[in-house]
Amino acid sequence: MRRGPSQIAVVAQSRALIEHVHGALAGSGFGRAALIVIDRVDDLDATSPELAAVALHDEVCGPAAVMSLRARGPLLPLLYIAAPEAARARVAALENGASDVAVWPCATVEIETRLHRFLALEACALALRRERAWTERQTERMNDQIEQVQEEIILRLTRAGGYRDRETGDHILRMARLCELIALELGFSAETSRFLYLAAQMHDVGKIGVPDAVLQKPGPLTAEERAVMESHTEIGREILRGSAFPLIQAAEFIAATHHERWDGTGYPNGLRGKDIPVAGRIAAVADVFDALTSNRAYKRSWSIEDARDALLRERGGHFDPDCVDALLRRFTEARGIVEFAEAA
Repeated sequence: MRRGPSQIAVVAQSRALIEHVHGALAGSGFGRAALIVIDRVDDLDATSPELAAVALHDEVCGPAAVMSLRARGPLLPLLYIAAPEAARARVAALENGASDVAVWPCATVEIETRLHRFLALEACALALRRERAWTERQTERMNDQIEQVQEEIILRLTRAGGYRDRETGDHILRMARLCELIALELGFSAETSRFLYLAAQMHDVGKIGVPDAVLQKPGPLTAEERAVMESHTEIGREILRGSAFPLIQAAEFIAATHHERWDGTGYPNGLRGKDIPVAGRIAAVADVFDALTSNRAYKRSWSIEDARDALLRERGGHFDPDCVDALLRRFTEARGIVEFAEAA
């Protein structure tokens, strides 16, 4: 036996036509109880019919009812039944969204066949919707996995840097947290700020190409050594260049531009002002603030207050003023990031 309907609407011009639908349904497996007969489309608001038949008295109301029903259910199977002379109404009904039209009088088997065809099409549409939902869930899961892989790559590269220089490894994580803090204060979303936190952890990845004799030298660098140290920005760019993933692309920009200066005197390209990507401008402030407050092989750490004063002196010189102001507005939290690391 064929399965019953889920939801079908039948619009007809008279009660006589609706009775014909009754006859078509009686032996079809739908059952008369499945048919709710109403005289106005508005009455559908009070029902949840499996199969609804709307009886209307003229050619104007019929197509209008079709339009109203279609607006309520874009996927609703909808049959319009009209008299032979109502050709204009039949065309209007199709234009207004009817799934099919039938001409009265017609055999009950024709009505039955049309209704079962509706159900078959609806079953196909339901299967497609389920398939689409499954595909969307799988795509979302794969995207999540890709993001997790990117994050893990970044964390492992950061850990690799820590094997050569423990201070560099700790600095990376503190600097990344400061970047996230500044981004939030500048009005970026939590998602974007987290994105920056991850990307910023690769800002010094190019130091993998700097010899230990330069990287860990306990005193001032010579001009030649300084040039070697500064090459880490270009090395970092080359390591990260060409990725199709936005996170790695952002990391490339940060690695290449976190030593550019607002006034154009930085390296490697002497970019100025807003020609420097905002991620690079944020990273510059975070990088220097943490570096000043950290012990390095070549210097003792500064006090947090002295580091703050240095940012203020270089506001508009070395640093984007907006980024400096953002950090200072969250200074208590920035202090916590640095002091927590010192305590650890």
